[in-house]
Amino acid sequence: MCCSRLSSLSNVITKENILLLDDYLHSLSPNAAKYITPTKIMKVLSLDYETSVKALLKLEDGGILNRYFGIRCPECSMLIKTAETLEELKYVSINTCYSCEEEIEISKDDVVILFRINEYEFPFESGQQKTSFGAKKESTFVAQEKDSYYDFSNMEEYLKVMAQNAEHEHTSRLIEQEKNEDDKKLERKAVKIYKRNTKISIALSFIGYFILVYIIIYVYKQYGYSKIATFSTFGSSLIPFGINYIILKMFPQDIGLIKRILKAENST
Repeated sequence: MCCSRLSSLSNVITKENILLLDDYLHSLSPNAAKYITPTKIMKVLSLDYETSVKALLKLEDGGILNRYFGIRCPECSMLIKTAETLEELKYVSINTCYSCEEEIEISKDDVVILFRINEYEFPFESGQQKTSFGAKKESTFVAQEKDSYYDFSNMEEYLKVMAQNAEHEHTSRLIEQEKNEDDKKLERKAVKIYKRNTKISIALSFIGYFILVYIIIYVYKQYGYSKIATFSTFGSSLIPFGINYIILKMFPQDIGLIKRILKAENST
C-alpha cells in the first residue's frame, strides 16, 4: 500500500497526518493489523474522536480497512470474542471472562468496533498464516471504552446526516445560483426589449402626431375654420390617447411586466 492510496483522506486530515498514518499502517504486524480502532487512530495522529471516525470511514470506503465487531470484558476490558457481524457475536450468552475468570454480564455498551487491514492491500509476509478472528486467551489486546460500537455508530450516523445536509445545501445553492443566472439573463433580455419598445413608442408617437396635424389641415381645407375647432378639440385629446394606449399594449415599457411576460412564455 502506498501513500497515494490514502489521498482520499486529504479533506479529512493534514498531509503530515496522512504520511504518519501510512507509516503506522506499514509498521503493523499481521496480528496488530487486525485490531485497528478509533482510539488507536486518535493516539497515533493526535486527532479528536470525530476526525478519527471520519478517517476510518474513508479507509473503509477505499477498501483499505474492513470492519468487524468484538466484545470487551466489562471488568478487565480484555477482548474476549470477535465476529464478522453483530448477529454472530451473541453477546447475551457470554457470562464468564476467560482472561480475568470473573462472572460478567455483557451489555450493548461492551460491543466494540474493530477494523483490520484488507489482506489484498496489505498482504502478510511469506510463511505467516492468517490467525483466527476469534480472540485467543494469549491475546493482549485491550479494548477501550471509546471504541464502543454504539458510540461509533452514533457518530457515523451523525456524519451521514451532516453530509446529507451539506449536499442538500450545496444543491440548493447551485439551484439558487442557476435561478439567479436565469433571472439575470431574463433581466438583460427585458432591458433590451424595453429599449426597443421605447424607441418604437417614440417613433409611433411622432407618426401619430404628424397624422393628426395632417388630418387637421385636411379638415380645415375641406370644411373651413368652423369645423376645425370641433375636430381639434376631439382629435387633440382622443386620438393621441388612443394611439398611446395601443402602443403601450403592443410595446410595453414596464420592465417588470416584460419579465413576467417572458417568464410566462418560457414556461409554456
